[in-house]
Amino acid sequence: PVTVPLPGACNVWAPEIYLLTRAEAASRGPLSSDGRLAVAMVVVSISTPASGSEELSDCPWDFGPSAGASRHRPYQMLTSDFERWTPPALLFEPLYAESAIDALLFRAPHPPNKSEARGAPPRPDRLSGGPGAERTYVVYKSEKNGDPSSPCEWRRGQRGAPLGAARCTLVLRLLVGPSPFGPFAAAPLDRTPVWSDAISHQCAEGPALFIMPGSAAWVVLYDGYRTDCPLKLAAPPGQQACERLVSSGLDGGRPAAASASEPAAQCTYRGRPGLGALVSDDLRSWRDGAHVASTIPRHHKHGTALQLSGEALCALCGGIGGVAPHAREARRLWEPVTGMIELCARTACGTSSS
Repeated sequence: PVTVPLPGACNVWAPEIYLLTRAEAASRGPLSSDGRLAVAMVVVSISTPASGSEELSDCPWDFGPSAGASRHRPYQMLTSDFERWTPPALLFEPLYAESAIDALLFRAPHPPNKSEARGAPPRPDRLSGGPGAERTYVVYKSEKNGDPSSPCEWRRGQRGAPLGAARCTLVLRLLVGPSPFGPFAAAPLDRTPVWSDAISHQCAEGPALFIMPGSAAWVVLYDGYRTDCPLKLAAPPGQQACERLVSSGLDGGRPAAASASEPAAQCTYRGRPGLGALVSDDLRSWRDGAHVASTIPRHHKHGTALQLSGEALCALCGGIGGVAPHAREARRLWEPVTGMIELCARTACGTSSS
């Protein structure tokens, strides 16, 4: 285990690793007397007291209302050998003084090259550093669960309105900074599924990012972990059907009739359960990527997206085939978790098309 020496803190959650380029590491200087530079940054969310001074008398058991006035903020620790670690340092202050978890860092040109975003193969430096890696982006989950005596529900005003510091958030937000050490600020957004200051609809978490093969579109996978997250909009006047929010990833039904508590008819929308996807060509405009998520088994939860070469995929598939005991064990482990058996069956290993 790695000790996280942060006075007054508890609950170390949601670790993410970010591999540093040599230039990024050199900007921080050697970590020890032997001159070693950092090779990686690990980001975790830590419960901290509301004022930042006193101890938490009762460590909250989750990120919801039980957390009380404490907040979950992202801290980073550096290592050169995965044995010695720097003391935790605040990575960024979340927007709207909210809690933040699931912070995922990645590099990209800023602004992205629009000519490249139209069909050209993605440059490797987008994710691994290089001349085009001008900025570091962070996708994180805004974690505000409201009051246990009043269930969460969401509202949307005019298109383009921000969610802001609402009582309940549970959305993915996007930040940008000059380096993985910040400082970070809200990334500029042009078009988003629901709110102007979030790239996702409500109740999305666990982001994982990759570049769409054969294009330069960015894809953020997320876990639609709850279906009890209603977004309510005023029903279109005089219409019997609710507006279809095609680009939002939300499903809706017929408008509910007006009532004493709701003087106007309301349309209620909820996110789809399971793994979802958001797609962007320029990191400024985001749309629902259901066509991407539909190719992934629905039982997937939080994870990391890894693009494999045909050779690497066939190496994995080779361990699954056959009747030897190790192959049977490999099938038993892979099949219920990732749908690997089906993927291997569709892969032409050992042929010129691999």
